Amino acid sequence: MRFIPFILLAAVLLWTGCGEETPEGGSVLTESDARLLPVKQDGQWGYIDHTGRLAIEPGFDQAWPFSEGRALVRRDGLYGYIDRTGELVIAPQFEDAWYFSGGLAPVQQGGQWSYIDSAGQLVVEPQFEINEAFLEADSLKPMNFGRVQVGDRWGYKNQAGELVIEPQFDRAWNFVEDRA
Repeated sequence: MRFIPFILLAAVLLWTGCGEETPEGGSVLTESDARLLPVKQDGQWGYIDHTGRLAIEPGFDQAWPFSEGRALVRRDGLYGYIDRTGELVIAPQFEDAWYFSGGLAPVQQGGQWSYIDSAGQLVVEPQFEINEAFLEADSLKPMNFGRVQVGDRWGYKNQAGELVIEPQFDRAWNFVEDRA
């Protein structure tokens, strides 16, 4: 708890120093600067803006950074998503979940993983297994929609949910700059 003010100060200093320079020498707030940052206060999570001001009141058991206008939050052991105003746009209902990437987010229900869109509508039926160790290894990066596990093999699907590379690999990672 005593380290939180230092973490907040460091985050604000980093954010305020990341703007693009204008021809007049001023700073323009970039989209990444305008993101809200999760913070913990009195045992609950909320969000601060780039100035360090509390933007979303703490009220979540856990909170993660925004991706594609949605932030993953946990309340009462279930996962859901909020928008930038702090409103729940997808109620906590999932056993586990991950970031949005390419307009979709993987969610777990009944032990199986599927994909939802930003409105919470099921896009791909529950059918996949995801190795938790890979999620932890990529915990700071949004999960790319393409990586899926079927049985003990990994492959890739496109955004329509169609297999584009049959599960054949012992391990697979997310795409970065069009390479996996």
